[in-house]
Amino acid sequence: MREIKFRIWDKKEGVFVQNLMLDTDGYLYEPFKENIQDALEMLYIWYRDVLIYKSTGDGRFIIERGRILHIKEAAARLTAKSILNKLDAILKTRARLKANANFTMTMDILMMEIIA
Repeated sequence: MREIKFRIWDKKEGVFVQNLMLDTDGYLYEPFKENIQDALEMLYIWYRDVLIYKSTGDGRFIIERGRILHIKEAAARLTAKSILNKLDAILKTRARLKANANFTMTMDILMMEIIA
């Protein structure tokens, strides 16, 4: 089992409201179904920052500046194409969930695409 961990940011309060851990088995993300759009947005921002850093090598355009060391590490490890594929998978997942696709299956597909 591989896990993806990130935290959900409350835009109104300006604080992290909860930790979110998604696992590839699909069972841990079910309790976070109500907040999944926020979680997907945070995941999208993460990969966007990684792509921006990989493309420019400059931290000025990074949104999550507090995580610049992790962003640099991910940018060194991932190819631009794989980052773009992950961003595309997140956008497709958001669209599928808005169209009332099966939540667990949709999240399973996302996890497979992110890990690939």
